[in-house]
Amino acid sequence: MGIDLNKDPTFFDRADAHIRLANEHCADTGRGKVSASLMYGCARFQAWNAATWAKNVEDMKARRNETVKYFVEQYQTMLEENLDDYIGNFAQYMQQEDPPKPPSTVLERYAEGERSFASDDFGDETHDLAGATLDDADFSGCFIVADFRGASLQRASFRNANVKTCDFSGANLLDASFEGAAIDGARFDGASLSDASFTGASDQGHIYSSNELPGVSDPGHMPDT
Repeated sequence: MGIDLNKDPTFFDRADAHIRLANEHCADTGRGKVSASLMYGCARFQAWNAATWAKNVEDMKARRNETVKYFVEQYQTMLEENLDDYIGNFAQYMQQEDPPKPPSTVLERYAEGERSFASDDFGDETHDLAGATLDDADFSGCFIVADFRGASLQRASFRNANVKTCDFSGANLLDASFEGAAIDGARFDGASLSDASFTGASDQGHIYSSNELPGVSDPGHMPDT
């Protein structure tokens, strides 16, 4: 660039201030949009800058092409210098972070003492949790597709969760809650449902009333104790 820092020792301080502001905007806006705004702001400032040099509008019009040529050449020189700097120092400037580790499985997280999985989205992958012990686990508001056959889910909460097509056959659901949950296609064959609550749960358009359990037609049926 040919910048004489003896004559302008704060040149890079000002440049860094603009870069910091641009980086702040990148926190909630795409880099491309920030770049476009930054270039527009620079162009607007330079148009004003050129106007301050002109004696009058006719003088500014006469210098228009010369002004464009000057700033374009300056920008090209600075851009090429910075591109070359990044090319020469790519590994240093663009150190890649370690790839994110895949999320821990439900069983691993539970074994580490975690009990709340509330609002987690486990995706469409079917989780094999057959025979697992997940007592007191909180799956409230989560989306999960899982095989819970024979699992121990005492006092587990699936309030407002999406457990469509999950298989709870033979699971211990003592005092578990499925209140407000979407249970379309879920299976509960042979599950222990003592004191379990399905109030407000939905299954193919059917909304469960108080004390109603899957596969039980009588809403007044009380769970076995």
